[in-house]
Amino acid sequence: MRLIIFDQFQEILTAASAGRAKERRVFFAQLEQALGADSLLRVLFVLREEFVAALEPYLPVLEIRPARFRMEHLNAAQALEAIQRPMESTGCRFTSAAASKLVDTLRTVRIFTPGDENETELGEFVEAVQLQVVCHSLWNALPPGATEITENDLDTYGDRDQALRKLYDTSIAEAAHESGLREAALRRWCAHQLITPLETRRLVLREGDQTAGIPTHAIERLADHYLVRAELRAGAIWYELAHDGLIEPILRSNREWLSSRNWWQKLPELLTRFALLGWRAR
Repeated sequence: MRLIIFDQFQEILTAASAGRAKERRVFFAQLEQALGADSLLRVLFVLREEFVAALEPYLPVLEIRPARFRMEHLNAAQALEAIQRPMESTGCRFTSAAASKLVDTLRTVRIFTPGDENETELGEFVEAVQLQVVCHSLWNALPPGATEITENDLDTYGDRDQALRKLYDTSIAEAAHESGLREAALRRWCAHQLITPLETRRLVLREGDQTAGIPTHAIERLADHYLVRAELRAGAIWYELAHDGLIEPILRSNREWLSSRNWWQKLPELLTRFALLGWRAR
């Protein structure tokens, strides 16, 4: 058997404009020819769930009924296994208390109570990327010869916010480079469009080539880095941060990044803040 894997296959639907529909159909027709000419050839499309429906019109061209496999989010038990099982062959182990504490930290989300109080509770799922980022950071910070990771080690070496700030910094820098957008503009967009004044997640409606003032393809780059996720609601695509746990790391990273700039580099952000303050005062 021969296998062709198309990763991030949603790009064929998002990177090209509506005027490229004919070219997309040509691609699928060529793929059908390849499958017909080679009985051992198999194709795997890897794409985000919200774009599965948009792929449907092209499947009749292939004249196949594809098998589908949905990658589920990690629940608490699966996240616990993902933390502990890889350690079994390393000579170092997580204590049950430490692993459970890390899982609870990663699935904590913010909620609004009837009195508009901003509180937290344990969510149902853990974001796999955040788990990987935090565990990788913790592992690299452990002292040589460590054989056990305890709750104290989590407090000392497993700073979730610090690990997620590194994820945000890396994602923003790479997305800005890949999209050709200024890093300052992308940071400002994340802070003001994806986070409310009460420091909760905000949904942003996808609006074609431009979404809330910046190119949509730049937001797609953030989604590729698992910083932002897209959701299909009422026939439209909405963007939001991948998890509540990213809010404080993003705001803190932006503050530190801005403080390191020269005054003329800070000017667009300062003008945006003054405009927002004026709007809220009305």
